[in-house]
Amino acid sequence: MPRSTICLLSFSPVAKDARVLRHLKFLGAHHDLIAIGYGDDPSPQLPGVSLRWHGLTPAWGGKCRKILRTLARWPGQIVPALDWVPDRMMADWCAARDIVGAEEYDLFLGNDVAPLLIGVWQQERKGKPFVMDYHEYAPLEAEDKVWHRWFHGPQMHRLLKRYGKRAAGSATVNAPFAARFEKEFGFSAITVMNAPELAPLLQAGPRLDGRVHLAFHGNAGGDRNLDTLLKAVPLLDERFLLHLMLTSGAEPGSEFRRLADAAAGRVVFEAPVTPADTVSCLVSWDIGFNILQPLNYNHRHALPNKFFDYIHAGLATVCSNTVTATEFVEQHGIGWVLPEVTPQSLASLLNGLTPEDIAVRKAAALRLRESVNAQGEEAKLVAMVSKVLAAA
Repeated sequence: MPRSTICLLSFSPVAKDARVLRHLKFLGAHHDLIAIGYGDDPSPQLPGVSLRWHGLTPAWGGKCRKILRTLARWPGQIVPALDWVPDRMMADWCAARDIVGAEEYDLFLGNDVAPLLIGVWQQERKGKPFVMDYHEYAPLEAEDKVWHRWFHGPQMHRLLKRYGKRAAGSATVNAPFAARFEKEFGFSAITVMNAPELAPLLQAGPRLDGRVHLAFHGNAGGDRNLDTLLKAVPLLDERFLLHLMLTSGAEPGSEFRRLADAAAGRVVFEAPVTPADTVSCLVSWDIGFNILQPLNYNHRHALPNKFFDYIHAGLATVCSNTVTATEFVEQHGIGWVLPEVTPQSLASLLNGLTPEDIAVRKAAALRLRESVNAQGEEAKLVAMVSKVLAAA
């Protein structure tokens, strides 16, 4: 029986996007793939996968164009057809639509809300089914920002309300988001958590330096509070050493470099690695940090990639008092919840830990990785896609 072809579109640097790479790997075991996105061709990271790559150039535009595009999100609440205008103002979106229109495939898979209208367009033009992975809950992803509350969020809400049911299947990253999609828009979404693959773990040898090795990896910007962590380091006992493996924010002269310099040699900048190699690098350390401020709905329920990377590396986790992360950490006994995101609160928590406290949480993480991993999570997406293709 010939293999079906799936066309995946993600407006992200796919070769660095851990979630999208997992989708490609597990779907690629059963289907031929066409992938469209930013940055480098991800094929070298996906041996054995039949993949045809189309690279896009991000079209950020100038400040005036960004303002115009933001304002263009408003008229669609009166005239539905105008909700297409903001996307059509972006050269990369138009280029992606043209590639999708020219390719031959059996199913379209869009990542995040940005490809939704392309999914609708190709369905009307080609009659092909489409599936959406919405990741988080876009209408409230930055509800603490005025521009999002007035323009971006309402448009995302309208798009999902008007077109969400057109998708033959939908996915998101956790149960609270899935429940919100069902309640607000009337369609169900499977939950595919951001867990990495379960792979053999090369355990580090016994700790001989007497240090507790802290770890933070990923993007330094946004609301991830790396500045809080760096300001806490001088307040910590001498046994603590912080390792930073940043994909951005470590540039010479940056705020994070200045804060690290003030920590008197107790911060080490590590070279970033591919998503597939992240866990094997983290395994040498002890405690990872996921300290988002609960500023908006998405933050209150976030379980990001780094959270599961720490679990799979056998690290204990410190998380902020966000709803879903707190429930997860306490349910599985894998770490501690920070009462408030301040350097003083963080230092107080860490300074009070004993080696036994840390060892117990690390052992719990190692047990949990056996049941929460990409093999189980991605199987849900593979099954949904197979069901959609069978019904087409």
